[in-house]
Amino acid sequence: MKTKLTLILVTLIISVGCMPPRQLTREEQLLSLHKKTNVAQKAYPDISKDKLIAASESVLKLVDPNDVVFFHNDDGFIMRRFYTCFMLFNNVFGYDYWHVDVIQRDGINILEVRAEVRQNMGMFATVPTEPPKKNLTVEESVLSEAEYILFFKRIDYMLGIEQKWMTCEEARGYIKENKYNGNIMFLCGDNYFGIEDRSPESQ
Repeated sequence: MKTKLTLILVTLIISVGCMPPRQLTREEQLLSLHKKTNVAQKAYPDISKDKLIAASESVLKLVDPNDVVFFHNDDGFIMRRFYTCFMLFNNVFGYDYWHVDVIQRDGINILEVRAEVRQNMGMFATVPTEPPKKNLTVEESVLSEAEYILFFKRIDYMLGIEQKWMTCEEARGYIKENKYNGNIMFLCGDNYFGIEDRSPESQ
């Protein structure tokens, strides 16, 4: 009897382990997409495009001042941040690409942010040669809800809307208290390679 019971349990475990993940319904997928779009954008009715771009550049420059490069276009920029990590049997060479655009909708400027990562890992890893995506969508962005919350808090400080710069330590507490999803590794490090996370006062 015990042998039969064990066999049934093992069969059930294997069956469950092999089951494909449940397909999300159209409504669930759209809800997820709209939620991410909402946190990836913020409207600034009384602030010019140039001021929004300048504030975004200032915030991202503080992430890693010596390894960031900005490529500007008419509506914003792409920031590239190079990083490396050398370990005993595993090297990492990579780039973070932040896409920042100011979209105008009904006469209101909306700041939209997305980010992607290009990296090679391994003992004989080389620097990635893949360029950033031309039209990275919000859905493809690697940034979490928590990351967006912190990013826009810091943008608001640069614009004089917030009176205090939110540090990483404060952000972690704020995110936990308000139950935002995800981590803040692309702004604060969290074991992510080479992030300095300077404050405006350090410049």
